[in-house]
Amino acid sequence: MGPGIAEVGQFDVEIDVPDEVSAWTEVSSAVTSLSEVDTEILVAGEIAQVGEGDDPVVTIRLGTDLLLVEIPGVKPVPPLAGLLSFQVPEIRLYPYPL
Repeated sequence: MGPGIAEVGQFDVEIDVPDEVSAWTEVSSAVTSLSEVDTEILVAGEIAQVGEGDDPVVTIRLGTDLLLVEIPGVKPVPPLAGLLSFQVPEIRLYPYPL
């Protein structure tokens, strides 16, 4: 883990989705967000880039930030500049523990 619990302030961090995304849905809202729904994290963002061929990495834009997620076997391929949402059991914030 990182140097310890974050203090109040502004910090550069990396958001990591440790597991593959197994299900996603297209959304029409242009609002990007990270939110907690029951016991999972809901991610909604704009598709910035989709891996080619066998590359399962999809780049999601959350405001001014980018989040890389693995979506194996994506069929159909999410539309570039489209919006999608998915839920995961956890996210990790580096270099700080949550």
